[in-house]
Amino acid sequence: MFKVILPVLLIVLAVYIGMNTRGGLVRGVADGMLVSPARPAVAVRPAPAFALADARRADLAPPVQGSMLHSTSVQVFYALYDRETPDPARLAAVLAISQQKETWPVQPEMDFPVLRHQALDLDGFSGFADTYVLPAADDPWHDEAEAWTGGSLVRRFTFILWFYKAKLIVEYREPLPAPTDLPLADNLPALAAFEGRALSSFNLLSGDAKKGGVTLPKPTERLPYPPAGVNRQALTAFIGQLWDVRN
Repeated sequence: MFKVILPVLLIVLAVYIGMNTRGGLVRGVADGMLVSPARPAVAVRPAPAFALADARRADLAPPVQGSMLHSTSVQVFYALYDRETPDPARLAAVLAISQQKETWPVQPEMDFPVLRHQALDLDGFSGFADTYVLPAADDPWHDEAEAWTGGSLVRRFTFILWFYKAKLIVEYREPLPAPTDLPLADNLPALAAFEGRALSSFNLLSGDAKKGGVTLPKPTERLPYPPAGVNRQALTAFIGQLWDVRN
């Protein structure tokens, strides 16, 4: 009897896996956008000047506030974009989804000194925007391009979605400007202009029909895992800490 049942179970399991692979939720890139068709239903659409450079997924275990343990699983999906003209700039869209009971804190906590912080509503999403300087050594996707060796000036947009289980981060980056007599933190006109460019670098699209959302394109292929050159430790720090609601 066992010899008969085992092949049947294997066939049923194979069919189940195949159905879930074809019909399950696939997050990734569609129409040049980072797209999550559901849970949460959101897409990041870059401005036309930005070209898709890379897109990946990763399984990470960031620290949990108030606990000595790490979270059991966070799925991360990201898309990177480059703009070469008129001036070099980069865009990073990252979606981090907690797979267990840990949730994301509403207020973002940065590992770097923040130059400017504000709450904002963008395209129907409520979140926060922070301006900070990112050293090249702490950039998960750092490369040796000359313009970026001195670090980046970053405007980070953070949105907590789907019952605090999903964290969407969009970063607009420019090469860190050369030092001047006026410290960057005090150069309010320059910071305001930079933040204006950041705000125009992307749009958010909601797929929630109940809130007037649009039909989002669906990715058809699962993203590959990051290449060896990506700094996983820096990527884990990039997405930040979670909360354990059980504590």
